[in-house]
Amino acid sequence: MARKKSKFVEEVEDINLIPIMNLVLCLIPLVLFKTQLVKIGMVNVSAPKVGPASSKPQEEDKDKKPLGLTVALGKDGFLLKATGADLATVFGVQADANGVKIPMKTEDYSNKNGDVEKLTTYDYIELYKKLLQLREMYEDDKLLTLTAEPELEFKYLIRTMDVVRYQFADDVKMASIADLSEAANNSKYKKVEEEGDEGGKSTSTYKPLWDQVTFAIVQ
Repeated sequence: MARKKSKFVEEVEDINLIPIMNLVLCLIPLVLFKTQLVKIGMVNVSAPKVGPASSKPQEEDKDKKPLGLTVALGKDGFLLKATGADLATVFGVQADANGVKIPMKTEDYSNKNGDVEKLTTYDYIELYKKLLQLREMYEDDKLLTLTAEPELEFKYLIRTMDVVRYQFADDVKMASIADLSEAANNSKYKKVEEEGDEGGKSTSTYKPLWDQVTFAIVQ
């Protein structure tokens, strides 16, 4: 007697990928949000140079070493550091392991009511004088790195940027922070003439104090 065929046939269904795709779509915003929390720092590195050995004396190469100047804003004032020079010897001040400090300055300030108050703030005038001295000594050096502690207000960083950008005119008086602010607001900077391309008309521009200013995050 022949066996009867079973009426039940097993059907193979395709894999349902919809739940997995939904999970991936939910994870994408979380991954993008996490990347916003990653801190990016700046590290000064000198790439190795490949080529024939220099025939110049070591003293000449030493004089041409980049200054590598850094201006750091802290809660107690400015800190000047350089990788290519001993700033304590340059400025004739006491040596410090971290660099040359410019402490906060306290001076009289007249408010809107005409009352005189004591104001303690960064010594931008002393910072400008030291940067100008370094500019005269290192004429070919253009790079300055600016750093600041994350807790500081942004207005101090903006004011420091105004100080390091251009050279003020020789007739500008800087007896107080108010004098420096007035000179910056009125753009009382030195001007230089730049020749146009292919013999074109020359243009008048402000003379920079430091041409290239970069920022680094303090971690």
